[in-house]
Amino acid sequence: MKKRINIALVITVTVSLFLFCLNVNDSDDHSAITPFEIADFTFPNDSIFNKSLISGGNNYRMQQFISKCKSSKTLNVGFIGGSITDGAAATSKSNRFSSLFCEHIKSCFNTIETIHEINAGIGATHSRFGCSRVKEDLLQHKPDLIIIEFAVNDWDIKDTSNIHKYMEGLIRQCLNHDSDVPVVLLFFARGDGTNVQSSHINVGLHYSLPMISYRDAVWPIIEKNREKNWGIFFYDDPHPSDNGHKVCASLLYTYLKSEIDKPASESIAVPPCKYSDFFEKAYVLHTTDPITINNENWIIENREMSRVKIQSDSRDSISFLSFITNSEEISFGIHMQTNDTSSILIECNGKKNSISNFYVFEYTRFFSMYTGNSKTCTITHKGPHRFTIDYVLLSN
Repeated sequence: MKKRINIALVITVTVSLFLFCLNVNDSDDHSAITPFEIADFTFPNDSIFNKSLISGGNNYRMQQFISKCKSSKTLNVGFIGGSITDGAAATSKSNRFSSLFCEHIKSCFNTIETIHEINAGIGATHSRFGCSRVKEDLLQHKPDLIIIEFAVNDWDIKDTSNIHKYMEGLIRQCLNHDSDVPVVLLFFARGDGTNVQSSHINVGLHYSLPMISYRDAVWPIIEKNREKNWGIFFYDDPHPSDNGHKVCASLLYTYLKSEIDKPASESIAVPPCKYSDFFEKAYVLHTTDPITINNENWIIENREMSRVKIQSDSRDSISFLSFITNSEEISFGIHMQTNDTSSILIECNGKKNSISNFYVFEYTRFFSMYTGNSKTCTITHKGPHRFTIDYVLLSN
């Protein structure tokens, strides 16, 4: 009898330890994060998390991800956004929110041996570029979870209708790539607390996506004592400090933990477009793409992954460049700079736009030119300084 009791006891203990290792505990258990204190608040913090949770959305896809966490040795977690996603102002890549979140996931599920962090953040770029590059920069790596962060950089788009269209194109590409992979919208903020999350929320609700606002979580804390607390969460405007990245990772992890014991919603199909499916077909021009380029005094070069980079001749001469394409829209990523500045004239479908490349720091600024039925876009440059087009974006 004793042997039977001992065997039963061993089995019971073994099963208990197995469940413990899987960390399928109550959703209030944040054991995978060592508690930390910032601005007199201890994190993880459920009340602050509740402020951040805009919507849990349909959790079917998230439950598929959690199932993978419980059974897989390897996971791919993808992030796409601007400089905040890339980790600007974090003291090291390991301190950016994406890397910290991946570490939290790994520590929560002991079955996981490796998490591949796919960080597709590019500074000073918005969702128009994001929807053109997401397939190559993120989706081809087969992510099991996707986090989208553009609520700060999309502020520069200004046109709300375009924000809706670009974000919808980005989301639809992600959802259509694999209908079981969850997509989470994440909202940071500029240094004054503003962002375009209200526009992104409109799109996210249509697709029943989980949405988490770092802005809504920390801004009430900052407003209580702006002089003291702004510098705790921000390194500069708009980049969060290490503290900010740490809090964001805590919010994402708290959301994941809160879903562990919940029943899965019914599977959900990708709904029809609400705004436009136009940018679901967006891409970056490559040197191998079958597009006619008539060139006089411009230099066409390869960027990463054979993406096209175009530079005007540095001589003081007129340079002409024209694209003949079936695409319905062309956007140009202009290399802005602080010296040796110049300008170009772009004409598409009768619409003219004169663009200068001067700015206080170097970055790529995107200008959209709709070609309509013309299919031809002509660029004229005259000046002593070289003019650079970092990227050409197209959408059918």
